[in-house]
Amino acid sequence: MWGLEPRPVTSGDDLLAAPVAAAVEGGKSGIPAAELIVAEIDPAHADTAALGEAYGVPTERR
Repeated sequence: MWGLEPRPVTSGDDLLAAPVAAAVEGGKSGIPAAELIVAEIDPAHADTAALGEAYGVPTERR
């Protein structure tokens, strides 16, 4: 997927910011945790535009 290596989200996942992890664990995402995936990125590409450029991830909202 876009040159990234996605994997299932796990409890206590170190790739998730604390508020995101809490939302996932609390079921607030609206998607079952078993269906969520996460992928590690270079922190230098954490900005939305940089991420899109580096990995080819679409950045426009649908």
